[in-house]
Amino acid sequence: MSSLDASMTLMAAIRSYLNSDATLKTIMPDVSVGGVTVPSIFDYPYPQATTPYITLNDVSSSDWSTASNLGQEFRLRLSFWDNLSTNIPETLRIRKMQERTYQLLHYTTSITLASPYSLTLMRILNSAPPKTQGDGSTLYAYHTIQALIDHT
Repeated sequence: MSSLDASMTLMAAIRSYLNSDATLKTIMPDVSVGGVTVPSIFDYPYPQATTPYITLNDVSSSDWSTASNLGQEFRLRLSFWDNLSTNIPETLRIRKMQERTYQLLHYTTSITLASPYSLTLMRILNSAPPKTQGDGSTLYAYHTIQALIDHT
């Protein structure tokens, strides 16, 4: 990763932004991972984590520079995980997770990144509704996010 790669900074800022939202916390409180309570947003799923939780991964980037300014375009996946038995009516909580994160992230410029980066724009490009996974009890849904980052 080059010093001009804002991916880790972007992911950390999104995690912090989502973890600080009181409304999202009421929908999906902190979770237990191996007996330890932690914030419910991870880079990748933890097999021992209790649901619900969100993962932030599948990051890709491309150059978004101009003749005078450096920049990157990022696409990343915000994945939602929950247990089918906890969703009454079916898929209600996971849909609330999707709805709240959409409200927070779609067309936002409110997320502050560590220097030398700044968020120009973030938006939700597409979403997938909840679907049951192969185990028959896990629900999965996602948003694909686009973020435009300036290197100041």
